Formats: sequence, structure tokens, C-alpha cells
Amino acid sequence: DGEWENGMYNGQGKSYYVKTGKLKYDGEWENGMYNGQGKSYYVKTGKLKYDGEWENGMYNGQGKSYYVETGKLIYDGEWENDMKNGQGKSYNIETGKLIYDGEWKNDIANGQGQDFIAETGKLRYDGKFKNGMYNGEGKLYYDDTVKLRYDGEFKNDIANGQGKYYDAETGKLRYDGEWKNGMYNGQGKCYAAETGKLKYDGEWKNGMYNGQGKCYDVETGKLRYDG
Repeated sequence: DGEWENGMYNGQGKSYYVKTGKLKYDGEWENGMYNGQGKSYYVKTGKLKYDGEWENGMYNGQGKSYYVETGKLIYDGEWENDMKNGQGKSYNIETGKLIYDGEWKNDIANGQGQDFIAETGKLRYDGKFKNGMYNGEGKLYYDDTVKLRYDGEFKNDIANGQGKYYDAETGKLRYDGEWKNGMYNGQGKCYAAETGKLKYDGEWKNGMYNGQGKCYDVETGKLRYDG
């Protein structure tokens, strides 16, 4: 149902599923393919599937995709060849809350982005992604309070490299130094939760003092041990 040119669909038009007769696509065509602005619909439910830009029958450009069962928005952003590529937002299919806002590559979070908790919509992470995981510089927040928990380097969702860790209750700095697989490893400083004063400055291994280091009195700040 629509415009033709040289025996092919060209211009504005609609196509329908053969077996059900339900609307399949409504939008612009070029040379018999979806090209331009258009909407596609699910064969099962008849609900809106995609609303946005097309090129040669594929999602290309800016567009929104929707969940088959509920019709809720699941992605709003840029596409390339039917995959999420560029800047975009994804939403939880049950709660409808924003769960990711940032850069994508081939349907996976890659680049700068923000990760949100599906149930509450609160910010969980703000930083670099690679292959859908926290990789590079980023900030991690406590789930319940959204207070800063960790600020530093990540590798595959785990603290690795240089980073700072903050107390859940007071928000004070607890550790500043090197990490490996989520534990203090290498050179670092730890601080008392109550006073925020320096407690230990030295080498660590698997979250424990190992190697050369200095211990300080958390009340007075005076050096207690050096060795």
C-alpha cells in the first residue's frame, strides 16, 4: 500500500505480514527496501518494534526499539546495520528504568557510559566500558546511598590499577593506591574510618600489609612502626 517507481516500492508506503495480514512496516521506501524514516511491528503481538531511520532494510541512524511483550522502550539511540552503534540509552524490560546511557559498539557497551541499577534507577557506575564491562577509568557508587565507593582504574568489572576507596558510612577516603583483582596490591595508603587519618603507608599483597611500610597512630598521627 503506497507509492511505486520502476516496478519497486519508492516513497511512502505500508507492508503487511502475509499469513496474518497485520501491519509489518509503515514508512519510507527506496528501490523496494526500507529507506528513510519508518516503523516496524512485531508479527506476534502487532506491537511497535522499531521507530526510526532505515538504510537498505536495516536500522541505520537514530531510532527506538521496543519490547515484544509489553511494548516498553528498550533502546533509544544510534544504530548501524541493525546493531546499536554510537550514543544510546537502554532500559530495563520489566521496570522501564534507564540501565545504561553511553557509547555502544556492535550491540555492546563500549566507550564512555553510565550504568544504573535496574530496580531503583540509581547510578552505579560512571566511566569507561569495553566489551560490556567496566574497563579503564571510572567511578563506582554504593547501591543504596549513591555515595562514591571507588574512583580509579578497572579491568573486566574489577578494580585493577590505581584507585581510591571510600567508606560507606562516612564517605571518607579509606585507601589510595594500587589494586589487583579487587584487592589492595602494590603501593598504597590506608586511612582510619573514624578520623580519616593515615593508618598505613607502604606495600600490600592480597589486601594485607606485605613488604616495606609505615604504621601510624590513628588518633595522634604519630609514626608507630617503620620497616
